[in-house]
Amino acid sequence: YWPICHFPPRTTNTFKNHADLKSVCMVLVGADSQMKIFTVGGTFLTAEEKAALEATAAAVATSGKGITACDESPGTIGGRFEAVGLENSEENRRRYRQILFEAPGCENYLCAAILDPETLHQRSDNGKLFPAVLTEKGIVPGVKPHLKVYTLPGTNGDTVMQGLDSLAVRCKEYHAAGARFAKWRSPFVIDMEKG
Repeated sequence: YWPICHFPPRTTNTFKNHADLKSVCMVLVGADSQMKIFTVGGTFLTAEEKAALEATAAAVATSGKGITACDESPGTIGGRFEAVGLENSEENRRRYRQILFEAPGCENYLCAAILDPETLHQRSDNGKLFPAVLTEKGIVPGVKPHLKVYTLPGTNGDTVMQGLDSLAVRCKEYHAAGARFAKWRSPFVIDMEKG
């Protein structure tokens, strides 16, 4: 099994020592694509897996550094590009992300970067995959594994985030592409008038 970690926003930069890792959840995916969700500290991890998880957690929680969320989907980033007159093409998205990842000194301020799955497979002008570019700078690459928000029929607008049914397969691919943690987002619609 290999880990992809999720750090709740309230704990991202509050780790004081490895004992604080008890609040971290992780998804483990085996070669058989079976997914297991655990919290850190379980005896199911090998020493190597636990060391890798702790190293990732420690790197992502580096004091004085932040996590950049550059995980906009092509649709979301397209609106931003349109606002400045830029065509929303894969090449323009790649070039934009390259500017972010290769900014001189960015590693002095960033400990991790959350990527859109598209970005995991994009390369810099020199041919390096973006996760490798980030890793060489000491920035831990992560991924946004959730898919789209879906409105549940017959629920007056209640929503659910799609992607859990295929998460194991996609996490295996994301890890092979260089991701070492994940951020899962699931927005809820609360209609106060309807109770």
